[in-house]
Order: sequence, then structure tokens, then C-alpha cells
Amino acid sequence: MSNKFTEINARRAAIAQQIIDLQEEDRLWDTAYKKLYFRRHLLRDTDKIEPRTAKKFAALGLAADEIETQKQRKQSGATLNQIKNAIALVIEAFPENTLRSYLSRFRSEGRLEYLQSGSKWALPRPRKDKKNGCN
Repeated sequence: MSNKFTEINARRAAIAQQIIDLQEEDRLWDTAYKKLYFRRHLLRDTDKIEPRTAKKFAALGLAADEIETQKQRKQSGATLNQIKNAIALVIEAFPENTLRSYLSRFRSEGRLEYLQSGSKWALPRPRKDKKNGCN
């Protein structure tokens, strides 16, 4: 009979971990929503809103926010280190390789621009056509 209690405790621990994981995902989506709401041109109609993409969109929103912060400080964009530090304040244990991969993908998708001259990241101008954008 004690074996059943072990199973019950294991199930309760699994549920508790699922709750923690869902709370973390919700926190990431909340960050993405707040940071991308007025930057809708960075989203695409084809974007998949799934648990595994929460960190990607939170990182995009945080990167865009840091780029705009640096722009307000009369900088042409934000460096990798500035973006990394801004993301680290919100997302713990975010590997630099993952960040580089995300930034490269965002650049190839036209969500961000890389300025070779100053080694800085910048936001593209919003497109007038809604073909690739998200409303």
C-alpha cells in the first residue's frame, strides 16, 4: 500500500513542476506581449505561438526594447553585450550562443538589422505593406 503513496507523491511533484513551468512560460509571454505590443511590425502572421517559442519572442521584445533605449540615448543601436545584459535581467541562464542564434535568425527574417559600421543591432523601419506583418 505504501507504494501507492509513493506514486501519489511522485504525481504531485510532477504536477507542481508543471505549474512552475507554466508560470515561467506565462511570465515569458507577458514580457513578449508588453515589449512587442507597440512593435507589431516585428511579428509575422506565420509566427507560431507555442510553449517552446515563448523565450524567443520574449528575447525579441527585450532586444527591441534595449535597441530603442540606446536609440533614445543618441546611439545608433545596441551592442550584443547591451542586449545580453537587458535579457539577463528578465530571463535567467540565457546562453550567449542562443542569443547569437536568435539575433542571426531575427536578422535573416528582417525583424532586426545589424549595422556593421558600429557592430550594433537596430530595428528596421515598419513596413507599409502588411503582407509579412502581423496586425
